[in-house]
Amino acid sequence: MSENAPAESKEFHGVRITPKCIQTIRKGEATFSIPRDGIQALSIQFGFIAERPFLQMIFGLFLAVFGLFPIRGIIAWALFGGTVYDVIFLLPLLVPFGIWLITNSLRRGYYIRVTLINTKYKVHFRGKPKLNDIIEFLREECRSNGYSLDLDNKHLLPGYDHNSVA
Repeated sequence: MSENAPAESKEFHGVRITPKCIQTIRKGEATFSIPRDGIQALSIQFGFIAERPFLQMIFGLFLAVFGLFPIRGIIAWALFGGTVYDVIFLLPLLVPFGIWLITNSLRRGYYIRVTLINTKYKVHFRGKPKLNDIIEFLREECRSNGYSLDLDNKHLLPGYDHNSVA
């Protein structure tokens, strides 16, 4: 392999690291990409995988509650008749969407914290990969693609023995 040839990138639980970017993959297609320019550090962390879990939970709660309001009117209309607008029938559909947002905001797992010059991103893994497999994948891909990986965040990685992996 020549020095200028790009390293072959592998996908691991929905994450692909290439010499040009870090991507999240769904059904074989990149859904989110962070260009390499400006990436200062990569680290593995454990926690809420939603980018902004508190705001997502509040918005989901708002949608679920807002979707419940017309149910009383729909029941009254079904029992006693009267006038009802078709939009009223669509509002209860917000309830499952709001509940989905709430449950999605509470999901926890391992993710890559990508630190750029002005911001930070979370790139989460799909499924439930084991921490040692994540570390092995990231070490190999970061080494072959020229990224620096920070593994010194001991308090953020429950269950990982930092002395076990050289």
